[in-house]
Amino acid sequence: MENENLNQTKEKMIKRCRTFGKILLSVKWIAIIGMIIATVLLFTLGIEIYRNSSDVDLPNEIMQENNINENVEQSSTETYTIIGSIAGFLTIIGNFVLIDSLGKIFINISKEGTPFTKNIIKSMKDICVFSTIIWILGIFSSVGNIGLVWLLVIWAMYYIFKYGYQLQLESDETL
Repeated sequence: MENENLNQTKEKMIKRCRTFGKILLSVKWIAIIGMIIATVLLFTLGIEIYRNSSDVDLPNEIMQENNINENVEQSSTETYTIIGSIAGFLTIIGNFVLIDSLGKIFINISKEGTPFTKNIIKSMKDICVFSTIIWILGIFSSVGNIGLVWLLVIWAMYYIFKYGYQLQLESDETL
């Protein structure tokens, strides 16, 4: 009777992992499509705003006064904006990779029946590496910055699962 309950519980967990993995992978694709649409819209709007701004005629005196004061500020602001935009874009791409790796973990758990497999450890390492990259990029961008404490927790989980994988291998060898 107890073995039946354990088997039923295991089957429910496997089914939940499969469902959650599919949801994560679907969310990733929906987010990618949304990102492409947003990028096209922003690019189109940016071109339109640039075209409209060049049509405005200001008196020469105002243009000369503003150019003297703003030239220095504008170049440093533009540089920071470009770096921040690139870092934000790379952070978003990194988040897509994180969602994909997490989805793969749950799909693999449902296929393998255990979280301690080589594929899952590889996906967890990918999550650690991309979380570290996102944390570093977060210095330059406010998009998706994760805290250092969470980064350390993610790396700790990786090492715990890696150790569990080693124990699983040893257990399989003794049987």
